[in-house]
Amino acid sequence: MNKSIVKPGKVLYQKELGNAKSPVYWFSGVLMMGLMIWLSVFVPIENIKLMLISSPETASFMAKIWPQTYALIQPLWVFLLVWMFLSTEVFIAEKTDGRLEMLLTTPLKLKEIWVSKRRALFTLIYPIVLILNVLIFYLQNKIWLMQMGISTGIQPATLTLAILAAPLLAYSLGSLMGLLSFLVSNPAALQSITFLIVFAVGFGGNYLMSNLIKNASANLITWTLVGAYFGIALIVGIITLFLSRKLDKDYVISHTF
Repeated sequence: MNKSIVKPGKVLYQKELGNAKSPVYWFSGVLMMGLMIWLSVFVPIENIKLMLISSPETASFMAKIWPQTYALIQPLWVFLLVWMFLSTEVFIAEKTDGRLEMLLTTPLKLKEIWVSKRRALFTLIYPIVLILNVLIFYLQNKIWLMQMGISTGIQPATLTLAILAAPLLAYSLGSLMGLLSFLVSNPAALQSITFLIVFAVGFGGNYLMSNLIKNASANLITWTLVGAYFGIALIVGIITLFLSRKLDKDYVISHTF
């Protein structure tokens, strides 16, 4: 009995991995990587070079702060943004065009459908964020050292935030949004609101980061902050777990179809 349930879940997971063939996947991934590398590696060079002339100590300090400002918001934002693009097909379109209704006639439980989909999205998105983080931290240290003679001195807390804590928080938020798309009657409106929030967080966060860079007087990322990211991810996960109890086929059919 268990095998007959698990196997369709694996098939659904593999099916969703087929989104890797989608132009949206490659376009969003390449666009985000190119944009983030340009903003985080090459744009700061001229600003730091100017500081080198008047205050070498300030320039060295700014070279250490800049990677931290990237880790504070960008891994979270990139993960969520790519998730929103892909979830349009994985969660929203499938529900609006009737494919979800067909899935509900299979032996799969609705919760297994949701878990398979979010696992597939994590598998597709996390490598993008991981590669982006590695590239940015490597290029910052390599190129800045070559052009300005300054090392970024990236701290373990910064790496942990960018590689683990921020993606985990983004995954928790994305999983919650995917769950809500099953439970609400108008998932397209939910997706639109989520896009607006994600873009607001991204652009608003970048604006705040620029102010932090100007006024920073100490390391921005501490282990306490890393713990806060993990803590928020845990809280979102608990909320999601609570709401997942409503993932019943009869409930979803009666409230959304």
